[in-house]
Amino acid sequence: MLFEVLGPVRLARDGGAAVAVPGELRRRLLAMLLARANEPVSADALVRALWPDRAAADRRARLQLQVHRLRGLLDDPGRLGFGPDGYWLRVLPGELDADRFGALLDEAERSDDPRHGAALIRESLALWRGEPYQGVDVADLRGEVQRLVERRLAAFEELYAAEIRCDRHAAIVGELADSPDGIRCGNGCTRC
Repeated sequence: MLFEVLGPVRLARDGGAAVAVPGELRRRLLAMLLARANEPVSADALVRALWPDRAAADRRARLQLQVHRLRGLLDDPGRLGFGPDGYWLRVLPGELDADRFGALLDEAERSDDPRHGAALIRESLALWRGEPYQGVDVADLRGEVQRLVERRLAAFEELYAAEIRCDRHAAIVGELADSPDGIRCGNGCTRC
């Protein structure tokens, strides 16, 4: 099973192509659970995420219906569990694109070879398909979205610094012109 949040929220089963999660409520539910993968998320937090403008009085039963529907999209319905602290989604290592992004950046940071580090950073950036959790506007996710955006900007900066250390200045000029706002790179170069 693969889960994608570095763009629109999608999932893929059995090695198939990633597909959009049907229904806004299921996308919000999945996004909340993926942002705290393998950790419990309280029913109250999920109710707020799914129905931010409505009273929570009758929403618990509706939450259970959305959980049931989301389980039907998973390769193993047992991945989505419930305990005394709330609902949790079991995500294995390498199944969440945001985790793979972070792991590749961590590996690049540990690398002593700037060429290898640059290749790992490029691989991590290739996982991005848009804004994190694109199309899912949940107040409780804004901090995670900001964290991922900042980490992506830092990855671009590290990439360009590594490319400069490899004397590949000319190769990155076009990339710098097309890169996201706020990108800086080492040795005094700044995207204008």
